[in-house]
Amino acid sequence: MTASLLEQRYRHVLRLLPASYRAEREEEMVAEFMDMSGEVPDEVNPRPRWGEIASVLALSVRIRLGITPQYVAWGETVRLVAVLGVAFHALTALSAVADLVVSVTVLGEPQFVGMPGSTERLFKIGEAAALCLWVVAFVALMRGRARLAKVTAALGGAWSLFLVDIHGSSLMGASSVLLVAVPVLATLVGFHGDAPPARRPWWVALLPLTAVTLLAWAAPLLMTEDTLWLYPWLNRMGIAVLAVVVVGTHWLVRGGSPALPLALAILGALALLTRLPELGWNPPDTNPDFVGEIYWTSMLVQCVALGVMTVTLAVAGLRALPATRVAWSVR
Repeated sequence: MTASLLEQRYRHVLRLLPASYRAEREEEMVAEFMDMSGEVPDEVNPRPRWGEIASVLALSVRIRLGITPQYVAWGETVRLVAVLGVAFHALTALSAVADLVVSVTVLGEPQFVGMPGSTERLFKIGEAAALCLWVVAFVALMRGRARLAKVTAALGGAWSLFLVDIHGSSLMGASSVLLVAVPVLATLVGFHGDAPPARRPWWVALLPLTAVTLLAWAAPLLMTEDTLWLYPWLNRMGIAVLAVVVVGTHWLVRGGSPALPLALAILGALALLTRLPELGWNPPDTNPDFVGEIYWTSMLVQCVALGVMTVTLAVAGLRALPATRVAWSVR
């Protein structure tokens, strides 16, 4: 008997689910959908309802991020990408606030923050305040407040995308967008209803941000003619590069959950995309001075380190993934 048009479309929607899940549950799900829809002739061009499509998509996310052992690892990977990516933007926000406070109270330089009471200064203050949504999102993730984290990460991400400079190279613009979009999407997708709860102490949430912010803020104070090579490694992206390399190396030596190397590989690739354009902008032949040479060399070392570490961690993480075969019991 030929399937009706609506049944064919339901089966097409169910392709969103993993093949192994469909093999066991497709007929049952199609029957349930058809029972709820009733007899609908093909002449009226019937289609699955948007709510039904959304429910299948949500089930697909749940399965792919937490049901089988392998998908559990991928779910942990996505959540790690969310936490570490949001932490990076929270660091950026706190550094922006620190820079603003120092410029207003200590340096008193209106060319950077505008004159007192000016529109420029009000915008700078509002910009820094809005960026602090990332801080709220990170603390919420660490404290197990997934819903609050999703809302604040989405709002902080929207503001960060608004501030992205798209007038540079296409690679730099794309990398800046991905650097914002990937952590936000990982937060929205990874922390679903079936995700294991994670509630950490306040000091675990606040200590890393405080320590790294102080380090990034103090970096310019450490610069002398003999330590200029340090700056590319102590700014926000430089610290992120060091974190990927150091933590990745530790995992390669000690081993552990495959979620960590996979998450670091994803974030390392994003960091690499942001560093590569700087090799073209600051080659030694256009910056023959000593400072330009140091900066370009540092960028080259970071790109090579990120490239090697990203590939190595991706391969090691994929090899460490567990098998996928299970008996499906999720509805």
